[in-house]
Amino acid sequence: MSGSGPSVVALATGIIFGIVPAIWGPRVQLTDALKEGSRGATGGGGRLRKLLVVAEVALSVILLVGAGLMLRSFSRLRSVNPGFRTDHALTLRVSLPVPEGRITDADSNRFVSFFDRTLARLSELPGVTAAGASNMIPLDGNGTDRLIEIEGYVPRDKSDMPDAQNRQATPGWFPAMGIPLVRGRLIERSDDEKAQRVLVVNETFARRFFADGDAIGKRIRLGKLTAEFPWATIVGIVGDVRGFALEEPPQPTMYWPVAQIRATPSLAIVVRTQGDPASVGAAVRDAIGEIDRAQPIYDMQTLDQLVAKSLDQRRFTLTLMVLFGVIALVLSSIGIYGVMAFAVTQRTQEIGIRMALGASALDVLKMVVGSGMFLAAIGVAVGLIGAFALTRLMASLLFGVSPTDLMTFGLVTAGLLTVALLSCYIPARRATKVDPLVALRYE
Repeated sequence: MSGSGPSVVALATGIIFGIVPAIWGPRVQLTDALKEGSRGATGGGGRLRKLLVVAEVALSVILLVGAGLMLRSFSRLRSVNPGFRTDHALTLRVSLPVPEGRITDADSNRFVSFFDRTLARLSELPGVTAAGASNMIPLDGNGTDRLIEIEGYVPRDKSDMPDAQNRQATPGWFPAMGIPLVRGRLIERSDDEKAQRVLVVNETFARRFFADGDAIGKRIRLGKLTAEFPWATIVGIVGDVRGFALEEPPQPTMYWPVAQIRATPSLAIVVRTQGDPASVGAAVRDAIGEIDRAQPIYDMQTLDQLVAKSLDQRRFTLTLMVLFGVIALVLSSIGIYGVMAFAVTQRTQEIGIRMALGASALDVLKMVVGSGMFLAAIGVAVGLIGAFALTRLMASLLFGVSPTDLMTFGLVTAGLLTVALLSCYIPARRATKVDPLVALRYE
């Protein structure tokens, strides 16, 4: 039964395309067909051809408008500031094993020691200007949202319970990522398990939970889950980072010192370099191997590649729509050309008579081009109506562009009419070269 589907489709296609000629065939008048010059007596077929041209043009408009909107949206998205510097930075992941299945104090000490030594060694590599690590890296599609308590903050209702993205970071994370410090200070090496609990938050966090946007000195803790999370003081505010996707606004985010959380076996490491980040990949592997040769690393890529990868789905959709739009445009232009060329052939005698009676080449050119552009104009009008209705369904796929963007609609209309004009001009130009004497003897 799995192979019956294509067979049914093929059979249905054959029947449909066989019925159409069968329907139009009996309508042809034999007496007219036998008359001299009867090539113009195929009105039914001519109407069908014109209808197909209008449909092709309309479909082209819809597809090209969709492709244009996606193209403008993609361009806007690529210009979005992710909140960190993507140039001259290499990222990779390291996940330390947890033999017992749960993290013990010995495991925590091992985690902190490994990443401290690794980042110190990476910072010493030639051409490396900064090295840091975090449990999450932006634009990888992952997140850890946590409920929090804010000292002095009273929620209005359950929907107003404060929550934020939970991140752990090392002191070098912000310089390595190029995330700017707005106020206060960053995480420092002295922020270890023996020091007072501190954290850094982003600007969205500060604006969301504090009326004046100044969160420095305020205290928070990670929900009322257990007694293991004491109050911590906010010591710094950093710039916003788009964590999930470029099209999504920044979320309230908090950064805790890895040395104080002490329960993070998997971290993403970022190394900022002076030159090409890919050129230090081998040196980075060797440096980590010096710390632990049995420790594998994975997901090594530049931050530029990471950002590009986050746009892969949109790029694929855009490519498909542009491809379909171009194919539809080519088919519609071929359809217009074919219909007009056929019409010129059918009307050779008429054109010859007109020219014999004094019609100029320009008059013939206007007649043929006008006939073809009339079909194109109808197709464009139908296509614009369809595009206005259908592109609203694309709203979730667009960024920074309205589904009814007038510039896109205008450019597509102008471009398609230009192509249609060229498709009409070639057969129209041939019509102007008809010799009236030859045309009068045609057939």
